[in-house]
Amino acid sequence: MSELAKALDAALDRREYPRVAVALPAKLSVPANGRTWSARVTNLSAGGAGLEFREKPPAAELVGALAIEKFGNYDGITLRREGNFAGLRFLIGEAERHHLTQCLTAFVKGGLQSVSEDSQDTGGALLTLTRQSGRHHLCLVDDISLNGVALSAEFSIPAGEHVLVGQMFGRVVGGPAGQVVVQFLRRRAA
Repeated sequence: MSELAKALDAALDRREYPRVAVALPAKLSVPANGRTWSARVTNLSAGGAGLEFREKPPAAELVGALAIEKFGNYDGITLRREGNFAGLRFLIGEAERHHLTQCLTAFVKGGLQSVSEDSQDTGGALLTLTRQSGRHHLCLVDDISLNGVALSAEFSIPAGEHVLVGQMFGRVVGGPAGQVVVQFLRRRAA
């Protein structure tokens, strides 16, 4: 590729989140075909990851879960594939994106060793839970996925109550003492 073509490519790279060049071990699991690939994350952003595989990567447009050592697990959709390289566009919420951004920031500042230290900070991500009564609670996020969230709580909410967590509607499904677990509700097509 000529220098001009490379410069134009860079100018046209209008990604929402900046990429960070990394070399991190990871595993990509694709439930649709029951396979798991070992991979190396070559670049990472709050929007997705570039992956290098030892073997042929998965096809594009498959939903998968990427486990990145010390960074966590992220759901996404496989993208283009060239040789042993492929991309993964993350399907993550605000709290997960915030956590990933914190990990990337720590990685950039102090390398992989600092990631586990910074990602264990007690500051954690906070989300607002709004009950049917209109009462608001600011809660620490213990765990979050595309399907739901577990929140630290010094109060209890009966199972079945509909709530708003951030901007996601959900239903309380229970949880151990000191925690409220909410399953996100999805809109159904008419």
